[in-house]
Amino acid sequence: PNPFETAVEREMDEPLPNAYTKTEAKESVFTVLPEVKNVVSALYQDVPDSVFMAEQMQERNRSFLPCTETVDDIPLKNTLKVAVYETQTLKDGETVRLRLLEPARVAGMYIPKNTLLTAVARIQGNRLTLSVTSIEHRERIVPVNLSAYDLDGQLGAFIPNSLEVNAAKEIAAGMGQSAGTSFTFASSAGQQLAADAGRGLLQGASQYFGNRMREVKVTLKSGHKLFLMQNR
Repeated sequence: PNPFETAVEREMDEPLPNAYTKTEAKESVFTVLPEVKNVVSALYQDVPDSVFMAEQMQERNRSFLPCTETVDDIPLKNTLKVAVYETQTLKDGETVRLRLLEPARVAGMYIPKNTLLTAVARIQGNRLTLSVTSIEHRERIVPVNLSAYDLDGQLGAFIPNSLEVNAAKEIAAGMGQSAGTSFTFASSAGQQLAADAGRGLLQGASQYFGNRMREVKVTLKSGHKLFLMQNR
């Protein structure tokens, strides 16, 4: 037998890899993609003599400065830039729509800029935590585990003068108890008041407290910028 023909037949018998089949990773990892800006025109254009002379008269740095920073020295991004899509007044547990401000690749799927993401909001003291658990694009859903960070680098969106804190103080004042404003908001106000009720400071007020806390609302302004980061 001809060894060349045997090798060719063996190669043709091997199944071709399916370019459309991808194995989903256990932990979805995203990659931020740079934006590609279209070049309007690279053709030569006539420049008036006055413009040419003005450019030549400007001071220029004609010395050579070596590049001391290499590509390897530039840290890779581990966040995605997003913004609140529209102004929303929401309660604990409701959803918030976020707009992607840069393209990314998530679990092998290209996610273009301006894609809308859905996050679940939770009120925690003076922060509003936002969690994204899945991304839908072109009828494909990819599971993720992302949390929003504010521009100060802290978990959750900062909500000054949190209505949750004000509601907690109002409830305590309405009860006429000694709790007053001595709450410690290391955790959420809901957890603090629940603990106080268990200790007897707010006896018989748990149902009233629950109804009031469900009425707490927080307003997120349109365009509020955040970072999405994968949970470890």
